[in-house]
Amino acid sequence: MDAQTQRDYPGANPNEIATLVIGGMYYSDWETVWVQHRWHDPYDPFRFTCAERDPIPGLWSRLQFKPPDSCVIYLAGRLAMTGFIMVRQVAYEANSHGISLQGLGKGHQLTGSTLPDDSDGGNYSGDLISIVTQVLAPTSVRLGEIIGNIDGTPFKPAVHPNQGETKWAFLERLARDRNVDLSNNKNGDLVLVGPHGPRVSAVLIEGENIYSAQVVINGETAYSYVLVTGQRQPDDQTNGPAASEMRSKAIPPGTLPENRPLLVPIEHPVWTQHEVDLRAAKEARWSSVKIEADVVVYGWLDPSGNLWQVGTEVEFDSPMVPISQPLTIETATFTQDSNGGTRTSLHLIEPWRNNVSGGLATDAQPTVNADSAPVTRTPDGTLADAPPAFLPGFVPVL
Repeated sequence: MDAQTQRDYPGANPNEIATLVIGGMYYSDWETVWVQHRWHDPYDPFRFTCAERDPIPGLWSRLQFKPPDSCVIYLAGRLAMTGFIMVRQVAYEANSHGISLQGLGKGHQLTGSTLPDDSDGGNYSGDLISIVTQVLAPTSVRLGEIIGNIDGTPFKPAVHPNQGETKWAFLERLARDRNVDLSNNKNGDLVLVGPHGPRVSAVLIEGENIYSAQVVINGETAYSYVLVTGQRQPDDQTNGPAASEMRSKAIPPGTLPENRPLLVPIEHPVWTQHEVDLRAAKEARWSSVKIEADVVVYGWLDPSGNLWQVGTEVEFDSPMVPISQPLTIETATFTQDSNGGTRTSLHLIEPWRNNVSGGLATDAQPTVNADSAPVTRTPDGTLADAPPAFLPGFVPVL
């Protein structure tokens, strides 16, 4: 195996080295490193630039990596990404030269259009996990992980992608109707995130292990409640408004001192009131006052010795904000250069936007006519007039 390793520089941690592995060759002599994990996206991006101290022929002979080479990235010896090189950029003049390699995780394949098998009329049937498996079959992406509880209600009638709709957009649309989030993992495979309990991975404390922080509490996109409407094919048992005017009302976490509702129609027919309730719970999780915290820490590893893990919770304690509560890592950006050293930038959001709750939403009472009031539920499935079921010790910031 051919190799080029990184030289030491003042203040460098010799254990925190970025290594790019392609076709039996690995290279770690980088001038800059930028690798980003995105929890709610189909793939992760990366960008490397090489050092300029080698002669041009020697450097280029080792860096003949180009699109669409498949690659694996390690940070501090830990697997960070599996994907493809998408861009190779070379610049040179008489006395200087440089190479930049940019790429994306394996899940980039999911941004291609969905082309169903015409033998079944272009439709997909079954529950969410079954349809995910069917859609992923033509790609190298697999269902890599299931977090929490995934509702097993089958889609009835069968569903089909819109013309030109990408695989990710199609699956994300179906996942919304089951109160499930989509993500990707370090192997580039798909992750399904259902309602689950908190997975605390670290504690971030102002003045101790936080290099810098910026926190925004934003209520511009908050709604007082969410009303989801759906309809189903009528039959002898369910017909009239009970089939054509199915409704479910959900209250976002916290309260909003104004009447600002959000109406969301389900994009395709449903079969049960339970499906409408699940969609309402999903929409309500993203319709509250939002906390967006950007925190920078030194190094790439959390206190347990692993790479900072998106999709997990951290206890965030910052009296200056002031916030002292669990938040979820939505994005982790790992960087390294001669000026800033080795750092990780964490983008944090509220846990309920990561589907952290008390469990699945439960069946609502069916709406039997147009004048019936829709059943009102909070994102974790409890009735809206019950005390809000936040995480233990969690105090919502309004």
